[in-house]
Amino acid sequence: MILSDVHAPDVSLRIESAPIHYVTDFGFLAGAYVVWNGRDGCYEWCGPAVPGLDIETEGDLSPYDGEIATVQVELNGQCWVIHWDADKTLTQVKDVDLFRFYLECKNVTKIIHNASFEQKFFLHAFGTGLTLEPVHDTMAAEYVLAEGSGFSELRMGNDMSSLRLDAIVLRRYQVEMDKDKELRTGFR
Repeated sequence: MILSDVHAPDVSLRIESAPIHYVTDFGFLAGAYVVWNGRDGCYEWCGPAVPGLDIETEGDLSPYDGEIATVQVELNGQCWVIHWDADKTLTQVKDVDLFRFYLECKNVTKIIHNASFEQKFFLHAFGTGLTLEPVHDTMAAEYVLAEGSGFSELRMGNDMSSLRLDAIVLRRYQVEMDKDKELRTGFR
């Protein structure tokens, strides 16, 4: 499940059965959401201004020891799940330049839960030259909102599990998330 549909200044959760497409490259961005402007010699974004973005990782929680397993992108009510093949280098991944453009596009506010975690993995994959912004981090937003509602860091102690996406969705919307545990390995 990906948070989306930002209506400034509020963020609402859309809970529905969005079509899920399992793909092995970023070609879904070509034509439908990113077009080449030959006149200016650059890409242009034609997709929604506020899509969702999420990754699933394997191994350690460090980008140096763990790996991206899948990338999920929500665009116009469609969820694209891209298998991130650890055996391929970025230069071998089809249309990865379109994905990098999407990540760096200033006209697209990416909705990400725990954006700093995911940014570390993207920086490790793409290099330090990557600029992943603008971003709306739902975990950071919850932390700020929770402070004003009596849900404080002192009460949490070292237990950050209350800031997990499923915990926030349950607390704010009384909806239990059914996170697909097989998503990480569904391509193998």
